[in-house]
Amino acid sequence: MKILIIILLLFSPFIIVAQQTKESVHQTLVNQYTKYKGIQIDFATQNLPDRSTIFATFGNKYQIKTSGRTLYCDGVTIWNVDTQKKSVVISSVKQNRNSFSIDEVFFNIIKNYIPTELKVIDAKQKRSVLTLLPKNTESIIQNVNRLNLEVTNKSITGIVIEMNAQSEYFRIFSIKEKNVKAIDCTFTPPKNFSVVDLRK
Repeated sequence: MKILIIILLLFSPFIIVAQQTKESVHQTLVNQYTKYKGIQIDFATQNLPDRSTIFATFGNKYQIKTSGRTLYCDGVTIWNVDTQKKSVVISSVKQNRNSFSIDEVFFNIIKNYIPTELKVIDAKQKRSVLTLLPKNTESIIQNVNRLNLEVTNKSITGIVIEMNAQSEYFRIFSIKEKNVKAIDCTFTPPKNFSVVDLRK
């Protein structure tokens, strides 16, 4: 009897992961993240290896802080601010329609894409990759054709986004709910900043 209990304990992580389905993992993520009205994500990418932070809310409103640069978007206008050079480039969201903001994953893509595969990476640490695809070509959001979510203990720790025949990996350090105000998503250039306005 003791031997049987020991065997069950040894294999219990595998049993737990095996019991999870792509649908159940997907629903857990939907329940966990789509309830947020505002979000803060600490992340890094190959192009942005230093830790960066995005604060975002609905309506394509966000602020992204990277090393030496901050982006603001109020849903209509984008301010690309270089704090070191004291300069700002202003453009419209329409001019950047092919750009992607990682908050879209949590506000729209997770709940609107469907789970197609769940692959276990490490059963002991409960690490897996959940693949999400759009329901059809008409439901593609911001040109994202495929989304792979690295999930560890029911939390997203990595995201691979495939769009326009290219892919980008986001390493996720933390995700939490954040009260993001409209004033956090706009920028008024100081008098000593040089301004390039591409909207003209």
